[in-house]
Amino acid sequence: MPTTKHSKKFTDSSQNIRVYTPLLPNIRYSLVDDGLPTYLSDIEYSILSSVLTDLRQGNSITLVPSEAYMTTQEAADVLNVSRPYFVKLLENGEIPFSKVGNRRRVLVKDVLSYKTQRDTERRQTLEEFSAGIYEDGLDDLDYGSVCEMLKDD
Repeated sequence: MPTTKHSKKFTDSSQNIRVYTPLLPNIRYSLVDDGLPTYLSDIEYSILSSVLTDLRQGNSITLVPSEAYMTTQEAADVLNVSRPYFVKLLENGEIPFSKVGNRRRVLVKDVLSYKTQRDTERRQTLEEFSAGIYEDGLDDLDYGSVCEMLKDD
């Protein structure tokens, strides 16, 4: 976690980036170390800008290679599920894994891919549900009216 002193430095850096970016639309970004520039692609610049913004807000940042392995507990924490539930996902073949001895290991990229897919499916289901409520004319009902309707059934 960055200290207040470090947060101030991050604030200055990320504010400078945001201030100068709109003024120079065709600029090529670079980092300079010992007088030698290392030019950044747009995606590299975007990542560094996001990192600086998060650090400025006092958030900690963890960089993990996508080919790194996680324990089942770490992966369960990422997905915000219990470890036993996560193990069931593995055993059902929903997420690939390997075993080292009697321990299961999963790739970070596989866990994040599953999370993205799960979140997309959830969002889609919620949108369909919301559309159904609107189509059925239930979007303007208040809580009391719904309770009365349920009593009548």
